[in-house]
Amino acid sequence: MTDNMKRTFGIISCIVALCTFSGCINNTCESDSVAYEVCFSPAVMPTSRYEVGVYPPDRLFVVWAFALPNNMTWGADASSAQSLIDGEVVAYDGAWWRTSTTYMWPEQSRLSIFAWSPFDLAASFDKTKGICFNGFDLLNSDVKPMFSASIINKSYPKYAGIVAVPFQHALAQVEFRLNTTYDLKAEVRVKSVNIGGIFTGGNFHSLPAPEWETMGETTNVEFCDGECVLGHSSIVVGEGRWMLPQRVHQSVEVVYDLYNENGSLVLANQVVTSKPMCAKWEVGRSYSYCLTLKHGEVVFNTEKL
Repeated sequence: MTDNMKRTFGIISCIVALCTFSGCINNTCESDSVAYEVCFSPAVMPTSRYEVGVYPPDRLFVVWAFALPNNMTWGADASSAQSLIDGEVVAYDGAWWRTSTTYMWPEQSRLSIFAWSPFDLAASFDKTKGICFNGFDLLNSDVKPMFSASIINKSYPKYAGIVAVPFQHALAQVEFRLNTTYDLKAEVRVKSVNIGGIFTGGNFHSLPAPEWETMGETTNVEFCDGECVLGHSSIVVGEGRWMLPQRVHQSVEVVYDLYNENGSLVLANQVVTSKPMCAKWEVGRSYSYCLTLKHGEVVFNTEKL
């Protein structure tokens, strides 16, 4: 073999080796470093008996996402977290829930994600307090605020960039169930069930734990403002209401009429008041209070959570 042939063979060998090595690198990159778009899969946490599981496809929400290296955590290093998604609206496009801007999942990083719903809620985000609803007024708002439960330190996905977003109600659901010990030949018609001294305004924050700070004046809240006929079995009077989470030490007032078996009014606008409730309504919980209407009094029976 001549010197020229040796040099040519050496060059060809180097090229082949380089191509083979390059191919290995490319294959490794394709299998180990797949880039994923950050998409979302919202759901409603089953903490309320009135709305469970399915998140409405037409209800937009707002999301924040922060990235930290794999060796750091939100709890210890939140102040160093880099913003990836800065309070953007998420909508369903028929296939996925995504932002209008495409965001790719950063490699060698973990994401911490925070969201609130609906998108037009007066809210803000703070790394210390989390999702904040400031100056919320239950009486002057038809909005039922929700926030995302903990989505902290999510690792880089192996197969897809879809993040589950479990939404939790920021309010509490409260209802009252009544029965009576009156003779069934008589007819008891409840006209009103209400509680006084209830806060309807406050400020909310989700970190370090979901909590409301009540504010403003207290008011009387009506749970039933129409006639409801009672029997020996308990029934829901009026309808359940979304309430601001708070401690409650108030009595329940019931107003009713009593009719005899002939349908004649015997007692009108009878007012009875229970003992104070001594309860705590918590974020995302549902409460059903059972009371019994007796001759001249109303007493608590059970409380179903």
